[in-house]
Amino acid sequence: MKRLKAASTRPPVVKPQPISRHPLYGIWSGMHGRCRDLSDPNYGGRGITVCERWSDFETFVADMGPRPSPTHSIDRADVNGPYSPANCQWATPAEQNMNKRNTLVLNFAGRELPLVQWSRIMDVSPALVAERKAAGWDDTKALTEHPGPAPGVKGPPIAHASRRQHADEWAHELGMSRTGLRGRIAAGWPLERALSQPLGFENQPAARVRTGMTPDTPLTFDGRTQAAAGWVEELREPLRMTYAALRGRLELGWSVERALSTVVREHRPRKAKAVRQVPPEFVGPRRPRGRPRKS
Repeated sequence: MKRLKAASTRPPVVKPQPISRHPLYGIWSGMHGRCRDLSDPNYGGRGITVCERWSDFETFVADMGPRPSPTHSIDRADVNGPYSPANCQWATPAEQNMNKRNTLVLNFAGRELPLVQWSRIMDVSPALVAERKAAGWDDTKALTEHPGPAPGVKGPPIAHASRRQHADEWAHELGMSRTGLRGRIAAGWPLERALSQPLGFENQPAARVRTGMTPDTPLTFDGRTQAAAGWVEELREPLRMTYAALRGRLELGWSVERALSTVVREHRPRKAKAVRQVPPEFVGPRRPRGRPRKS
């Protein structure tokens, strides 16, 4: 018969947890490591220190209190001051970004926020606001001024849809970058396509628009006007022009000048892949399919 052991009346032994298992130990250790590293240009290299009181880990925990959430980190109110109880607090990532030395903080409508947050609130390009601030604009004007040409950027107005605006204004209105719009125009895109085709489809053909052109449709080119069939016949030899190519170009939005002055590329049929012939002596015996029968 199995003997039952009597329950122990001794209290369970609780082993003390090592200090390195504490939730705040990594923050305390990293704080000291950054300040002792004289090669770090953001902390030890520029004289940021930890106060003598926080040399003791338990004192640091008592002064800072529990961490509000896993996303909170220790933040210094004065970015040039030391790590001390009077200068440190728990802060969220957004509050940390606002308190960086290189963060551009703008004051508008009685509030101070970083440039990234203002750009989302005011629906304005952060790059454009940064250019304006570098040119000496005040915060209110940099955030509220209608997006015209950026400081120092010149360019003629672009006429489209009975309106004339600079490339910056068209780009902001259509939600695209100024560089992307100017690149389309420099590549020879028609204005209708450059200002209407969505971003990310630069390498795809534009949608065809039926022009209703017939062989008798008059086209003006090089100071002369004649039917489309006449232009095809005249340019057949130098440009390999065909009626289908001319109509397709005009349906893609090409101007008449470009359509009648660009050489039509010659479409060459693809070569059939050669089938590799294997000599009979290299062909092994054919393996039977299925499982071998049991004898």
